[in-house]
Amino acid sequence: MANAVDGKPNASWAVLDYAKPGTASLGKMAFIGALMGLLLIPVGMIKDLVEERESVRATAENEVAGKWGRSQEVAGPILTIPFRVISTGDKGKFDSAIHYVHFLPETMSVKGNLDPEIRHRGIFDVALFKADLELEGRFPQPDFSAWHVLPGNVLWDEAFVTLSVPDVRSLAGAVPLEWNGKAADFVPDNFMGSPVTDGLQARIGISAAGSAQGYRFKTHVRLNGSGTMKFLPMGKDTRVAITSPWKTPSFTGAYLPRENQVDNQGFQAQWATSHLSRSFPQSWRGGEIAAKDWEPFAFGVELLLPVDRYQKTMRCAKYAILFIILTFLVFFLSETFDRKRIHPLQYLLVGFALCLFYLLLLAFTEHIAFNLAYAAAAAGIVGLITAYGLAILSTRKRALALGAMLTGLYGYLFTLLQMEDFALLMGSLGLFVILGCVMFMTRRLNFSAMPAMPEATA
Repeated sequence: MANAVDGKPNASWAVLDYAKPGTASLGKMAFIGALMGLLLIPVGMIKDLVEERESVRATAENEVAGKWGRSQEVAGPILTIPFRVISTGDKGKFDSAIHYVHFLPETMSVKGNLDPEIRHRGIFDVALFKADLELEGRFPQPDFSAWHVLPGNVLWDEAFVTLSVPDVRSLAGAVPLEWNGKAADFVPDNFMGSPVTDGLQARIGISAAGSAQGYRFKTHVRLNGSGTMKFLPMGKDTRVAITSPWKTPSFTGAYLPRENQVDNQGFQAQWATSHLSRSFPQSWRGGEIAAKDWEPFAFGVELLLPVDRYQKTMRCAKYAILFIILTFLVFFLSETFDRKRIHPLQYLLVGFALCLFYLLLLAFTEHIAFNLAYAAAAAGIVGLITAYGLAILSTRKRALALGAMLTGLYGYLFTLLQMEDFALLMGSLGLFVILGCVMFMTRRLNFSAMPAMPEATA
């Protein structure tokens, strides 16, 4: 049956075909499903752009850190003593070779302060710090009995101490050493037999008579760094205490602090560990233990920037499909209940608008605070889609309902971004509630008996 005036089709609607119920609706559903899959392509491109911007930021951080100081890791001090090995060579001649034994301190204490600052490289922020460290402790009298070395073959006067620092260019002054009450200085050298390939050495010399009380040491290190400050548990008993006005620390590495306090004034952290919690010994012969063997036992603190804009933007993009599905559902139900045709191009434009939110958010967060950037991007997209809905949906009520739904979704997503421990729980509950609402709205929808949607005339 046709609705006609003077034998001509009505200007609003063409003939409604009830012969094949539901065919047009099912076809539209298939089209919407394909369109949602297609829109995942620009969402994926935006995710790639987020990773690219993260890479650009990392490059900027590396440029600043290369000139100021990279992540720091202090190991030592390590006492090295050479000894002579005499063997019988060809034709009865005696050969002499120099070997080395490395000793770790009985006790080691580190007290330090990290003075942070933010440097800017273009639009990117880089967290830097100045470390002021005091190291002190005691070495026991070296014992060579495990290697069956004769006392006369030990070169006591050639003993030296090594302090491992990743980049000596980051040192902010001389590094004095007090060894058993005597003054010495570390130098950026690489003595023969050194246990590390980078760092500082100081000749100290030890008397062949030895010392029953061992050897006490004390040194003061000032260095520049960025990102992370780590230490290695080189003492039989190692204690580290660090303070800083930085408010967002992340304690990292093999050991967590025994005590820590983080507040608006900064943080205080104390570590305590023993040789029983590591896999390398207190002394070893040169070549038996390498620096890579003690690397897994490093611990310390990382100075995190308060907001990682790229991480939050990436988390937002993971919810893109939810926004697309629910928005398209509103348009589809409007078509179904009101029998008003919505053109596929209009679906596509709304989908592009939803994808544009993540691009706007990424661009805004590089210049303003994340919360403000999120509010600006969400308000712009909600306003755009709501205004478009007023033009293409059947009633103002449905367009405003669409705007209210998008506002609620963006508010819900923002709440999830603020959570850390309960994000999964709240996300799951939110999806459960959304699914329940959709099921309630479509509980009386009978697709098999639904008439074909009207075709708009030219």
